[in-house]
Amino acid sequence: MIKKEDVINAGVSYDPKTGEFFRLKNGEIIPILFSKTARTQITINTTRYEAWKMAALFITGEYPSEDFIVNYEDDDRRNLKANNLTFSKNINSSLI
Repeated sequence: MIKKEDVINAGVSYDPKTGEFFRLKNGEIIPILFSKTARTQITINTTRYEAWKMAALFITGEYPSEDFIVNYEDDDRRNLKANNLTFSKNINSSLI
């Protein structure tokens, strides 16, 4: 499981007010852009992570386990602003 420190060391940062992710590359801050049709993912050291889980990592300090889900208050999966996201444990996952 990835830690916030690992993400920061990889040059990735997150602005909770705007929901945007950035990558520091060659001394420049470059926005990480997401496709309008594809899943929002961030690649760190060849591993892909769902963007909402990266947002959760920055907001809570912990990477969410597989039994956690995200609720988008405005139903827009690309809106990763902290005030648009709520996280909860999937109660159905314990039934499987």
